[in-house]
Amino acid sequence: ALGCAANAAGFGVGLAYLACRDALPPEGTRSVGKRMAGLEVTMWDGAVINRRQAFWRNGYMLTALLAPVDPMFLGATVAWLCTDTALMAINNRDLRRIGDWAQGTRVIDELPDRNERKQYAQDLLEIKELEYIVRRDLGQHALDAIRKETERQTVDNGAPDDLQRRFKFRQESAR
Repeated sequence: ALGCAANAAGFGVGLAYLACRDALPPEGTRSVGKRMAGLEVTMWDGAVINRRQAFWRNGYMLTALLAPVDPMFLGATVAWLCTDTALMAINNRDLRRIGDWAQGTRVIDELPDRNERKQYAQDLLEIKELEYIVRRDLGQHALDAIRKETERQTVDNGAPDDLQRRFKFRQESAR
């Protein structure tokens, strides 16, 4: 009985790792294997993904954790993995998995400016959170006024350096 429980616990820990491997510290956006291979996961536009996106790329693995409740979940996970592998091998030149298609991500060779892009992604996430707070507390009118002022400053002063660099990166990655 103890061996069976240990096997089930090991199975659960293994599946949980497979589902969460890209979202675990210290990187938080790529697995240990990707880091060692010099790979990274990015959005289509080259932005580094956040932990939530990294988790949901592999979230389907969690269905297998429900296998002790109903074996159908294990079968569904195996079917998903087989379909994922078949589609990746047959139908798509850039080897994107179903999780990549669903999240709008791709795996690429690590780029030299990873830390800058990671900081930029974090800044964007903070801006979205602030926009939510402003919209919730002050209403849509205040948010529109802030955006209008920001656009006016950008037109007056030119695009900030980080926006110019991001636009340049998008152009280079599109080639």
